[in-house]
Amino acid sequence: VEKNVTLAFATELRDKLAAVGKYDVFMTRETDQFLRLDDRVRIARQHEADLLISIHADTIRVKGLRGATV
Repeated sequence: VEKNVTLAFATELRDKLAAVGKYDVFMTRETDQFLRLDDRVRIARQHEADLLISIHADTIRVKGLRGATV
């Protein structure tokens, strides 16, 4: 399920960025909960974020179409 994959990936990314010691990393969610986009933006603004990364695990069933989206 996308929500589980993306949360696990985001948690791993957070841990790796925090370990570098140069970044303050804030998660918009750390549990299995739904947040609307405007809530995620509000959280980012509250933390005066310079960057907001939104992680997705998209799928599409089109023959011959492969790759990643950014």
